[in-house]
This record gives sequence, C-alpha cells and structure tokens, in this order.
Amino acid sequence: MFNHILRNCSICPAVQLMVALRFYATGSHLIDVGDIHGIHNSTVSTIVKKVSHAIVGLRRQFIKFPSTAEEITCQRQFYSIAQFPFVIGTIDCTHVKIQAPGGVDAELFRNRKGYFSVNVQTVSDAQNVVARWPGSTHDSAIFTNSTIHHQFESGLYRNSCLLGDSGYPLKLCSKLIKLHQHQLGHHLKK
Repeated sequence: MFNHILRNCSICPAVQLMVALRFYATGSHLIDVGDIHGIHNSTVSTIVKKVSHAIVGLRRQFIKFPSTAEEITCQRQFYSIAQFPFVIGTIDCTHVKIQAPGGVDAELFRNRKGYFSVNVQTVSDAQNVVARWPGSTHDSAIFTNSTIHHQFESGLYRNSCLLGDSGYPLKLCSKLIKLHQHQLGHHLKK
C-alpha cells in the first residue's frame, strides 16, 4: 500500500500543503488522507500539525480587520449588493469535524448534531477566523468572547456593524438597524 521506496524521504512542501488541505476540506480520517497520498497516517498527522502551525504563524499578516479606508470600501460593497447600510462583514460559525479528542472535556466537542467538532467563527471580507471552540459552543457565545466583539464594544467601529443570522444578539449597532428597519424589511421581501 505505501511506497516503501520513499520511506525515510522528506515530503516536499507542496505535497505537505495538499495533504493538509485535503484533510481540512474533507474532514476525512488521517488514514484515508494518507491512503490517497501514499503516506502513513502518523506522517499525515505530523504534516497537518506542521502546516497548521505555519498558517497560524502567518495569521497576523493575512487575517485582519479592515482599516478605516478599507472599512469604507467594505461598507460600499455591501451596500451595492443589497443596500445594507454600515455593514463591513457578515458573521457566522461552522462546524469542522474532528476525531474525538479524548479526556474529561471530550464531550464538550460533541455538537448538537451528535459528532465531534470545533465550532469556527468567520467574518467574511474581514477574514477574521476564530477556530478554537468546542462543537457544543453556541455561535453567540463564541462571538461574545471574540476579539472582534470587544473591538465593537469599545467603539472601534462606531459607524459599522456586522450582519449575522438569528444566532447572534441584535445589540451591536441596534440603533442603525432600527433606523433602517423599514428599508431592510423592504429589501428582504424582494
């Protein structure tokens, strides 16, 4: 099954990235990803960990909230799409399936659908990702404990708001949303 000729040979960075991306994208077991690439599952585990740490190391360079000029551009883009005023991003969470982590806190990672996961918060266009919460954690709890929430609470984004589904409290920018409630309702009916 495994290519014994390649044993003890290094795996080039491009293949390591492909292995990690396949693991992230499919949520498959390590052994399945390894079978596809002809790599042992323990090596796949090492690769996924190594690539994940490399991505985390680059997060400040690539994952950031917009500056004032970018904020205005984001607001204009959202307004041109659906006439939502003051929106600089959309927020939601998604479950990323994981293997049971074991230990006393393992059940915290079991989500409402019955499988183990990490609940990942994303803010689109701003590329803000929070991927550390167990699957049982509600979206609003993740948001309440996030940096982006504290930035909004501190007034950093005074003339902006995030557009989210019913899993999020209508507390940030509630005056702005209430002021435009008739407009928003009109556009949602279209």
